[in-house]
Amino acid sequence: RTCLGHSRQSMHRIPPTRFPHLLSPLLSNQIRRLLAPSTISIRQTSSLFSYDRTNPTNPTNPANPTPSAPFSQSPHHDSDSEIVKSAEELFHRVWTDLTHKYTGGPVFPKEIIWLGGAPGSGKSTHTAFIMKKRGFTADPIMMSDLLTGPELQKLKAKGLLINDLTVINLLFEKLLDPSLQTGVVVDGFPRTPIQVECVKLLYQHMQELHNNHGPPFQRPVFRVAVLYIEEPDSIERQLQRGREIAEHNKKVREQGHGRLKEERTTDVDEDAARTRYLVFHAQTYNSLMALKNQFPFHIINSQGPTSQTQQNILREFQYQSSNELDEETYSVIRRIPLASESLRHVRQQLISRLESYQRLNPELFEEVTKLIESTFIPIIKRNAISGQTRFYTEERLFLEHPVALDMVIDVLSERGFFASFEERRIYVPDSVDLSSGKIINKCQAVFRFFIAYSRPQIR
Repeated sequence: RTCLGHSRQSMHRIPPTRFPHLLSPLLSNQIRRLLAPSTISIRQTSSLFSYDRTNPTNPTNPANPTPSAPFSQSPHHDSDSEIVKSAEELFHRVWTDLTHKYTGGPVFPKEIIWLGGAPGSGKSTHTAFIMKKRGFTADPIMMSDLLTGPELQKLKAKGLLINDLTVINLLFEKLLDPSLQTGVVVDGFPRTPIQVECVKLLYQHMQELHNNHGPPFQRPVFRVAVLYIEEPDSIERQLQRGREIAEHNKKVREQGHGRLKEERTTDVDEDAARTRYLVFHAQTYNSLMALKNQFPFHIINSQGPTSQTQQNILREFQYQSSNELDEETYSVIRRIPLASESLRHVRQQLISRLESYQRLNPELFEEVTKLIESTFIPIIKRNAISGQTRFYTEERLFLEHPVALDMVIDVLSERGFFASFEERRIYVPDSVDLSSGKIINKCQAVFRFFIAYSRPQIR
């Protein structure tokens, strides 16, 4: 009563993320029941209907929008335990069918990103960017496309609803496509509490296959990502897209060539755009949030321009060994410090070493500095145009005083050069023991230096 008593303007100032049950009176009864703040919470509701992007409402009667034919319908459950039990029964049926069909066992992709994007968040553009950065080569699995295939059309023609069992069967079969083995993005799943539980069960079964059998069953890596924008920005972007498409189609019709683009109701009707956003919030967003404590979870701010959103994606999906590697492998290598940790105080350490050379061994430090000045610098100058210098030396000072090598590297580094060296020991015949015929070798040390610096700009 409080919700419907508000004017539209005042009601929409309330963030939907905080009060998902405060709905526009334009929403259908089905959506209201899905989000109603009564005895049934969103997380406890498993009913789900399809959302037709091209016609989410009835334009002739906007006060009573009519959703398109349901694509998933599950019985209502009053408790989390009943949801889990139903999900386990459903998953068991699907998994049993797969194990019978794939005698060696179903081999799923190593990495699956469960993705949701608010309307107007630029999901198509950003999904391609995520796939490129993660090294995925196969197309994403779009649930909206998967649920409009030939098999589904036959069910709809018979007047049958597409339930969770059918949806999960279709998705799992698609995930077993060999082209997806390196990784895949799944767009628009899960959308019901039962589907959420099935994602958890899939991870558990993939992990068991990996632990018990090893290759070809890879250790699963699941990630959850949401491209998020607030409701006002979503509505404005949808309407802006509608204006751009209308202008494009107008030119195509006037000029007589080109391809017409799809004109969606949600791109021209503000109420329809708002409804689409709320449907996203009720289905995709809340279902993905239920996985927040199970897998690496990324809410990616898509409010800004494309470049800024892509920087957010890079930051969220940067490599983390604890997420990518299995526990045994990670426990072995984690003792090695990260490069960032090793380099954290390198400047202070360099200063400390240089001062210790002068304090503890001033004569040798002076000799090394003169050697750099007389031998190294002339060679560097002769190769200045190339931006790098490589040369060998048999300088006895380095053999007699190994610390002199450290002094050379530190002095050159302090002067702005990038220097490294390697030592090679060559054993050269020196004499022969005439009584035994044994050849006596002497050790000859060769030191190879590599020095790099900024290349001068000639042209």
